Amino acid sequence: MTPDSLPVILTTAGVIAAALLSWMGARFKTKADKDTTSTKTLLDGLLTRLQTVEEKVTSLEAKLKRANTERDEAVRQAREADDTLRDRQELIDDLYQYSAGLIVWGSPTAPAPPPVATWRIRAHAELSDHAATLRLQQDRGTP
Repeated sequence: MTPDSLPVILTTAGVIAAALLSWMGARFKTKADKDTTSTKTLLDGLLTRLQTVEEKVTSLEAKLKRANTERDEAVRQAREADDTLRDRQELIDDLYQYSAGLIVWGSPTAPAPPPVATWRIRAHAELSDHAATLRLQQDRGTP
């Protein structure tokens, strides 16, 4: 090997290395571009699916809110009905006891004094009187 051939060999090796590195860079760039495009397509698809899921979630949340409102209203109405039935049953029990007391008091061997109406009976009588007064006023057309 001559001293003049060393620079030629080094230059040739440098050119080959540069060409190899250039080829590998182009290859990796193409692969990176392809991967970038694939990733972008995948992310766009995921974004579309995410938006669809968000819309469904919003719709389902609205339906759930309506269902909860309807359930709460049904529970409230059921409680009101139970309260009304309980109040009516207690009024009937009071009326029964009051009537039984009046029957016993009206007998010849009755103890004095007559039985006293309970607060439920008095409240019911007042409401009945008030309702009757309102009906009469409506029938007459007077306030």
